[in-house]
Amino acid sequence: MNETTYFEENELPFRDPRPAHSISYGVQHTGWFIDDFCDDVFTGYVFRLPHGRFAIGYRDSMSDGYMIDKTSVFDPDDEIGAALAADSMAEAAAREEREYQARENARMRLEEGRNELAQMLREFRALKRQCDADKFPCIADQIAADIESRREELHQLAMEAQS
Repeated sequence: MNETTYFEENELPFRDPRPAHSISYGVQHTGWFIDDFCDDVFTGYVFRLPHGRFAIGYRDSMSDGYMIDKTSVFDPDDEIGAALAADSMAEAAAREEREYQARENARMRLEEGRNELAQMLREFRALKRQCDADKFPCIADQIAADIESRREELHQLAMEAQS
């Protein structure tokens, strides 16, 4: 696992940050999407260190800073290798972010669903108190079926939130 540190652009201790796609033809894109809306990306970056060596990291299109891998240093003759490694680092981080967002979205939908189910149950109980179930069996049956259907949906959401 890489050990990374965040640096604001104006605090960057390295010179010449360059996007990986400007260094290597092996990187034929400008970043990895981090959300389902394809708005934000993580882009691999290469940084020049003293004595011509290179460090790698990535930049989030939504911030003014960089996540830099403090454990990977590349020799002066391996700038392309550094670019490919930076792109791979950005890809892995973007995948983790997408997975996190998917889990978080499932968790929020589950919470909303539980609130809806609780409201449905309150309404059902109020209706049951007001009405004679023998006079309105179809209403009670329909509401009970709706509640059971919502419970099944929530069970699926709970499975998604755990994966």
